[in-house]
Amino acid sequence: MLPAIRECLGTRLIRPRETWLLLPEHQTYSRIPDLLFAKLDVPNLLRRLRQSTPPLVRTELLILQTLREDRRMRLATLASALHLGTEHVRRVLARLERYGLVAESAAGVLRRLETVRPFVTRLVSVEAKRSRWRSALVQARAHRPFSNEAWVAFDAAFISRFRAVQRQFVASGIGLLAIDAATNRSTIIVQPSPRLTARSPLAFSVVAELVLARLTGAPIRQLPQTRLPNGSGPIVRPARPLLVGPYPKSLQRHVRGVSRAPRGL
Repeated sequence: MLPAIRECLGTRLIRPRETWLLLPEHQTYSRIPDLLFAKLDVPNLLRRLRQSTPPLVRTELLILQTLREDRRMRLATLASALHLGTEHVRRVLARLERYGLVAESAAGVLRRLETVRPFVTRLVSVEAKRSRWRSALVQARAHRPFSNEAWVAFDAAFISRFRAVQRQFVASGIGLLAIDAATNRSTIIVQPSPRLTARSPLAFSVVAELVLARLTGAPIRQLPQTRLPNGSGPIVRPARPLLVGPYPKSLQRHVRGVSRAPRGL
């Protein structure tokens, strides 16, 4: 099913001269979509790779979003604003200082030194289910905080089942894609509605940093479902990400385990 999904949505999403990354079974901060499309800002990605700043975690991103270059804060004020312990915030700030992103003055005043430029500008998630519309809808809804678009793909043999409940997908802003198992032909039943997607800038940034970790081979803290007995398949050892579109050779030197998507995607 995934090749048919890649072809259908890839044709819909990807424009000439754009660079996208297709990530099967990509771990986000709380979920693992079956397929994630990530649009790349290649110059910003190369800039980030050259800086050698490791993928940032949620608390680091939260601090960077709270601090501003024109707004000073003290440690206690920052910890209170984030509802986190002072010592925990102090440890995270020490890492951010090493990365050159935050500075603390002699008077104990904190400020952000640099904005982390976005190297992922768009995320589209896909949940693939053969026939179970209810679990597909629940999981796709969980993708909305980080996705610009969320889709459910299903076996076209069960199209009447999904058409009977398509209003629920419309109400949630979730797209519906039917895949014919015999021919791999696809039919869009419901278009996703971005205006119904309550996207969180923090959730989007967390997933973007996990994309960077996947690209560079950095360790990713596994979600509980990957440690279950039935989580030993693709969810633990996902297929290699695919690069689609133009990119400089210097990018290939920086990234690990990435292959080119087949022509005609």
